[in-house]
Amino acid sequence: MSESAPISETETLPSAAQKVRTYGDPVLRKPVRQVTDPSSLQALVAEMWEVMYAANGVGLAAPQIGVSQQVAVLLKLSDNEQEPPQELVLVNPRLLEASSETELMEEGCLSFPGIYLTVARPRRVVVEFWDLDGNHQQVEAEGFFAREFLHEIDHLGGRLIIDRAERAALEEKRPEIEVLRRETRQRLKAQGQAKPKSAKVQRRQAP
Repeated sequence: MSESAPISETETLPSAAQKVRTYGDPVLRKPVRQVTDPSSLQALVAEMWEVMYAANGVGLAAPQIGVSQQVAVLLKLSDNEQEPPQELVLVNPRLLEASSETELMEEGCLSFPGIYLTVARPRRVVVEFWDLDGNHQQVEAEGFFAREFLHEIDHLGGRLIIDRAERAALEEKRPEIEVLRRETRQRLKAQGQAKPKSAKVQRRQAP
């Protein structure tokens, strides 16, 4: 998930940030495997933190670096600017409760660089997950923190912000999204990774 302003065309992304898979890469839609041994994830999680920070993100799911496992990392931001954000590792996260009250907010995603869409999300959620030590955690989150959880859990289910975005916002950004999709497919084809597809911007039906 992205909170900061997009990097300008004149800036170069750090090499770690270039590992982020962008829209049009099939791995973002693939089913992911549950993790059976959280302690085996140390190297993967370290890489995810490196990539997320390099890309100026506040969250990252494993499929965004091409790994189809139920793992995500995110930052719990503090209202106190002097207090560092709390790092959370989510293994096999699951949404337990979501409020009927929703909030509209512009939302960014590292897999859609520079593109922000208006998305309605529940204001409050209760989520369970396991940490790297295999300890069960249950967290109640509100506002932007809740949005972070929902965004990363969506990634682990193959859902993207275009599946949740308000229709008017999606239509406005459709040309940029289509350019991104084409560029991603061309890059993957050059690398010998992509299967040809004729589909344009597709919005998956949200459950």
